[in-house]
Amino acid sequence: MYCFVEKLVDEMIEFNIVEQCQKEEYVYSILCIAESIIWFVTIICIGIFFHILWQTVGYLTFLYILRRRTGGYHLSRFISCYSCSIALFVMIYYLLHNVAALIQVGIFGVFVVSGIVIEIIGTVNHPNMFMSKTEILHVKWRARIIAAVESSIVIILWIVGNRGMVLYLAMAMITCAALMVLAIGLGQEVKET
Repeated sequence: MYCFVEKLVDEMIEFNIVEQCQKEEYVYSILCIAESIIWFVTIICIGIFFHILWQTVGYLTFLYILRRRTGGYHLSRFISCYSCSIALFVMIYYLLHNVAALIQVGIFGVFVVSGIVIEIIGTVNHPNMFMSKTEILHVKWRARIIAAVESSIVIILWIVGNRGMVLYLAMAMITCAALMVLAIGLGQEVKET
């Protein structure tokens, strides 16, 4: 895919849409967008296949909004990230659709712990981001606000009794918290400057 994107940017340079000095930035940006679209469409297709489209949309929405601010573990290659993301989503599906009600209460307990972890850590400063102290404070503040709002939505839906959607939304927050802890545990966090 890199070669295709590079050729696309070369065409953009040829037609004076982009300057030569911006080539690397455009290749990287377009590649990230293309990879995100591939990942998103694949997860949506899996959701359609398993007849859980709305739960999948809820999961992706919560995950995307929160993960953009919390950071967390990143794999170095798209194919690795893509494969692990697909496997994780399929595992979440099987876990949520093949467990007893008691285990679902346990998942809600892990969700509460995950919310606390996100509130304490705030965000993980990934090496590709390398944020300053000021930037990291703002991002942590936003991450904590979003985590509080998402937690409130999950708790309200849990009380109302919409367990099918609640478990997917809770799993999105659990995923974010787990990736944050994994990144810190594996030394992927950059200390503030």
